[in-house]
Amino acid sequence: NIYNLSVAANNASGTNTTKSMVGNNAASSTAPSGVNGHIIRGNRIYGLAHTNTTSASNFQVGIAVAGSAASSLVLVEKNYKHSNTFASTSVNAQQGILIFTIPARVVNNNVRLGIDASGSSLSNSHVIYGIAKSGSGATTIAYNSVYIGGTNVTGGAQTAAFYRSGLPSTGQDNIRNNIFQNARVNGSGTGAHMSVLFGSTSTSSAAAAVSQLTLNNNLYFHSGAGGFIGGLWFTPGTSINVYSSMQSWSGASSQDGASGYANPGFVFPTGTASNLNLHITCTTAARGGGVGISGVSDGERLASTWCMYVLVDSDGWTGRSPGCPGSVLLVWLMIGSGIWPAKAVRACAKAFP
Repeated sequence: NIYNLSVAANNASGTNTTKSMVGNNAASSTAPSGVNGHIIRGNRIYGLAHTNTTSASNFQVGIAVAGSAASSLVLVEKNYKHSNTFASTSVNAQQGILIFTIPARVVNNNVRLGIDASGSSLSNSHVIYGIAKSGSGATTIAYNSVYIGGTNVTGGAQTAAFYRSGLPSTGQDNIRNNIFQNARVNGSGTGAHMSVLFGSTSTSSAAAAVSQLTLNNNLYFHSGAGGFIGGLWFTPGTSINVYSSMQSWSGASSQDGASGYANPGFVFPTGTASNLNLHITCTTAARGGGVGISGVSDGERLASTWCMYVLVDSDGWTGRSPGCPGSVLLVWLMIGSGIWPAKAVRACAKAFP
């Protein structure tokens, strides 16, 4: 675990891996042995804090990965990044996972930003990217769960659960089977809060922003004022073209034909650092929307691999046994607490992979 680190300094530049605070910074030009190359796995990074109260901006990233083609592939998996804190009221920038230059596979990670360790919103103007890919290496981003939070937001900074600004020099970026929820909501603010964002001020066109890309089978959701499914950022001008419906987004991007828009049902995305839970509930809209990806498998997304979805006995004592449909099992549960006595209740339950 990497947690409760603080720094008072700020930096003048927030480019790539030169942030003033990085939880895990991996930079290499040497290729290790093994099919996965360098591996960043199983880290829990939370409670990173900038205590600088001046007007200077602060830049923070949870996991930063940089290197060269010689350093081969990097596998970033099963990491949990959440709960940043900033004392400055200036426009601060934070990224959960940053991939720069090197080819990578970013899979089965959980990221929650925009909410601090106490569960309180970071309502000031923050540039937030849950997962950001700015390098020239072909990258697979799959089976990640990202939640961007915060209410009553001020200022005009943009945020995105996923942001790609760099095209691969060869091959394609593969972005599938992810849950990207941006629940950040403007108060007096004017910023766009997107599930996904592609391009930059140096991108020549909308087509260029989404070139060399496979983007599909993802689940998107946004909430309230300033929320959008996707954004395309390209010249002329510096404004981001935003899209609020799947139809408009799919048409503009020529991608995401099999992706969906619905609340993924995270168990407790707005919790504190100790009780935050980005597992998904049994009734999630994410089920059944993914597609197989060679060499990549889903992690433990469900809060439980068993979903109790029908109570067979209403009072626990009737002795009825109507059975359960299909491959669903009849199981016994003990319910009751406090002044209520525990009762044996039968329920229909199904195991999910």
